Amino acid sequence: MSGESPSPAERTLLVSAAHLEEVYEQVRRAAAREALLQRLIARMYESLDALEIARGSLEELARFLDVDQAVFARIEEERDLIEPVHEYCKPGVPGAQPSYRLSDYAPLVEVGRREGVLAISDVETHPLARSILAPYRSLGVRSVLYAPITHAERLSAVFWFTMTSQPRVWSAEEIELVRAISHQVGLALRHAEFYQQARQLEERYRSIFENAVVGIYQSTPEGRILTANPALARMLGYESVEELLRVDIERDLYVDVSERRRNMETLHRTGRLDGAEFELRRKDGGRIFVQEYARVVADAEGRVLFYEGLLIDVTDRRRLQQQLLQAQRMESVGTLAAGVAHNFNNLLTVILGYASLLLAQLRPEDPARPSVQAIEQAAQRAAELTSQLLLFSRPAAAPPVMVDVNEVVERLARLLRGSFDANIHIRTELASEVRPVRIIPAQLEQALMNLCVNARDAMPEGGQLTLRTEHAVLSADHPRVRAGEVLAGAYVVVRVSDTGVGMAPEQIPRIFDPFYTTKEVGKGTGLGLAVVYGVVRGAGGFIEVESRLGRGTTFALYLPAATEAPAREGSAASERARPKILLVDDEPAVRRVATLILSRYGYEVLLASDGAEALEIYRERQGEIALVILDVTMPRMGGLACYEQLLRLNPEVKVVLCSGYNLEDLGPRVPMRPGVRFLQKPYQIEELIHTVRSLLS
Repeated sequence: MSGESPSPAERTLLVSAAHLEEVYEQVRRAAAREALLQRLIARMYESLDALEIARGSLEELARFLDVDQAVFARIEEERDLIEPVHEYCKPGVPGAQPSYRLSDYAPLVEVGRREGVLAISDVETHPLARSILAPYRSLGVRSVLYAPITHAERLSAVFWFTMTSQPRVWSAEEIELVRAISHQVGLALRHAEFYQQARQLEERYRSIFENAVVGIYQSTPEGRILTANPALARMLGYESVEELLRVDIERDLYVDVSERRRNMETLHRTGRLDGAEFELRRKDGGRIFVQEYARVVADAEGRVLFYEGLLIDVTDRRRLQQQLLQAQRMESVGTLAAGVAHNFNNLLTVILGYASLLLAQLRPEDPARPSVQAIEQAAQRAAELTSQLLLFSRPAAAPPVMVDVNEVVERLARLLRGSFDANIHIRTELASEVRPVRIIPAQLEQALMNLCVNARDAMPEGGQLTLRTEHAVLSADHPRVRAGEVLAGAYVVVRVSDTGVGMAPEQIPRIFDPFYTTKEVGKGTGLGLAVVYGVVRGAGGFIEVESRLGRGTTFALYLPAATEAPAREGSAASERARPKILLVDDEPAVRRVATLILSRYGYEVLLASDGAEALEIYRERQGEIALVILDVTMPRMGGLACYEQLLRLNPEVKVVLCSGYNLEDLGPRVPMRPGVRFLQKPYQIEELIHTVRSLLS
């Protein structure tokens, strides 16, 4: 039996068995490839790390294909760069180079881009390998399989698998496996890239959310906060975001509930809230003004899911706007006050002048004398009021000097202790080494006296009046500096505090208005604080006021500190002179009374009603005229223009400039020369004669 050849039937069975074994092997390899593909795909989508996906896929596939070397490299077409990132090598096989030039593999690249996979069984014989055969030989490469990965039609990476010992015919199944895996790796890499981008975006927006200086939130229509950033919690005075999430928006935050309802109506009607401004209550009870931008987030059916938006604290901006409006209003009122005072001073000049002349003519026992004296006293009181108006509108003509504020406060405190009732305790708290300030001493004393008198009147049953000095430095971030109201730098602060009746919040914005007073009728002119305002503003400073009903009031005067030492004032004057005076004024009553006064003191007076007429007279009688008295504000030609013409006629001309405005109002146009004096209207006889004599001496 054993020596006999197989029968045809037996041969058929043997062939069938071999075929079955081959088919079985094919099925086993296909199952193994499928299992590898599924395992790699599952692993790819378990990881969102692009480099880990590439490395794991490369090593698994290299072992499965049993290659000598496998490389995963990224490609940058713009830089003509192939840069290996991961590689797998059998022992003894040299590693990949650090980088390659993409252009050196141009023929292979185009085929790989078009076909998806490029298989070279033997580099010695393959036509595409001919141009790069030398590099292949130097690396010991004999057979290679490329699988490029593209993104948006551009090469982004490549797998390659090489054999170094002998040529290898890559089977169709192996090529398809590499194609499928490289395709899945490309998808997974893009998925990982998108995830990283989304994560970076989330981190960026989370960082913006957490570190924003404005409040960001999401809230429900019912008034609960779903989420908020730390800035919103800080803005509203809460310890943490978690504490803020427990509040009821309408009950705990809104000062005016109707504003919340109005905002909700706008949101429901338009879907947005663009810059609505309203007041919110902080946890500590304080109030802030906010500006809100918000939108409605709704589902597909239009049902409101929540609101999201941001809140900006505009309290400082509102305060700055109010300060600017206040400054503009006070400037307008000051201009008006100065104009009224100027015209009123012309009338008072006439009244005082005639009253003085009448008194000079009446005997002491004349029954009319008390009436004329009453007229003079009333006119003088009116003149004091107009001078306060001018002081408010623009502090006066005298030059400021360096003043030691502590000395002024101590001197004032001694005066007050001797004049105020004993039930008002006066206390001073003076900072050491206070720097001087540049101001007119009499004006500072007047301002502080006005505040102290107001404090006394606010304490009818007695109390404590405190005068305190201190140092302060305003940075560039201070609201008043940012608003351009004052300059940054060192300041001396004088605080005048009382324990009196205090003021209501709605009264404070108006207290510096001229003629506004909180006192009873007949007990105040309403100019005391207006004068304080004018003095401090004239010195380049500002005032802050704190007051609570029943608790008292504090005025803080911020005055710019200087670096020079305080100076002492001095004055000198002499009285002499006579002859002919040219009097120029457009008011007939002023001309009449001034003529009477000058004539009474022995001067001859020539009259002109405006500058043009005065020039005609001066040209004709220049040699006779010793002095010209010029009203500054006149029709046709004013006093300043007339003075310039007079200088051309006579550079030594002596002039007294008169005005109901003070010198500061008139500004730098007024010449400050030896032959010029300025006389503020209304003036009394002694003031006019003293000015004339001092100029003619």
